[in-house]
Amino acid sequence: MIKRFRQMLASHHNVRAHFWQSLANYAQQGGSVVLGVFLARLLQPDDFGAVAYASAMIGLICMPLDWTAAQVLVSDRGQTPELFSEVMSLGIVVMAAKALVTSCVFLWQWVEGSHLNAILVGMAGIVLIAGTASGIFRCAAEGSGHFKANFHVQTITLTISFVVGVGLAWAGAGVYALAFMGLTTAIPPFFIFPLYVKHHFQWRFNRHVIKSRGADGFWMWLNGVSSNALTRVDRLFLGNAVGDAELGNYTRAFNYANLSSWALNSFITNPAVVSLANAADASKRRKILLINGAILTLGAIASFLIFGVFANPVVPFVFGEQWRPAIPAFQAFSTINFWAAFMYVPITLLLSRKNFFGVGISRAIGLGILVGLAWTAGSSLYVQQMAIYLQIALIVPGIICWILAVPYLRKSK
Repeated sequence: MIKRFRQMLASHHNVRAHFWQSLANYAQQGGSVVLGVFLARLLQPDDFGAVAYASAMIGLICMPLDWTAAQVLVSDRGQTPELFSEVMSLGIVVMAAKALVTSCVFLWQWVEGSHLNAILVGMAGIVLIAGTASGIFRCAAEGSGHFKANFHVQTITLTISFVVGVGLAWAGAGVYALAFMGLTTAIPPFFIFPLYVKHHFQWRFNRHVIKSRGADGFWMWLNGVSSNALTRVDRLFLGNAVGDAELGNYTRAFNYANLSSWALNSFITNPAVVSLANAADASKRRKILLINGAILTLGAIASFLIFGVFANPVVPFVFGEQWRPAIPAFQAFSTINFWAAFMYVPITLLLSRKNFFGVGISRAIGLGILVGLAWTAGSSLYVQQMAIYLQIALIVPGIICWILAVPYLRKSK
């Protein structure tokens, strides 16, 4: 039976991609659940809120610099040898700019007297800088079909994170346990992903590279910026309206209510993009989207029951009595997986057809809606309200992406 299963994985690229990505997701989410429960019982909501606020601050400030064409490596599927060097060269320039900005923000916060926030910003900035390069390596490996690398990265990262995070929290390090644990996540990708990248790096940053990567790079930048900002700007607005404890409740509810989407994210991320890019015609694309959508819907129903209907007994039982005030936030987020599936399923199709323009514009509109709603609420903003606003910011782009995806479901090629 094991031999037949291995033969099936070897002969079916799509199945193999989903298998390894799903295995990586299960390792990540399963480990994160266990790790999160340990940390929740050892630390306070204020600790999570402080880290969330610092990460949101440096993430938003660095976000305009995150000009990367990494996604094109997935769509290219390793067919253009010089593409990796072009994308990585651009990434190195971006990393240098992020390092400069992080240093300036650190100094600004330190001079202002916010020493703790300055340190947390600096540590989160290092993770952001490293993430640019590791993201390029990951996309290059996935474009070549090596999704096994994701599983290796996740298992090693979780093991190190558990030792560092729980160890420091047990020793009474408080907020620094989370900060140092975050730093450890930046290390394993640099030792594993390069092993699966067949192309060698050569410096290729010139006018031609900027021009060739410019159009696609801009729309992918807009997509990436909008996507990352969506889960940072909410915490920045909320952090200014409520205390660290409430922000910690919001962050925990968001992270755990999304479990089904993250556990099944091979159906809304690069494995699905590669599968759709390999689909021979519209009929096969429709079949892939139908299967992916059905699986994601089942996961969303399970998540809704656990964190919506049964939130009252589940949340304090799993995380401890100190998290009982987070129950309303969990209930507000219990439907988010339906809207995430609604938006990301057509996005995978658009990315597979290299329609980066449509994805970028729709995500930017969603971000604009979230900012507008949060800005209007001002200091009266509260946790459940922000959770609803965030889901609205998924629904509108989803409608736009489905409209743009319809032609690709009708074309024969």
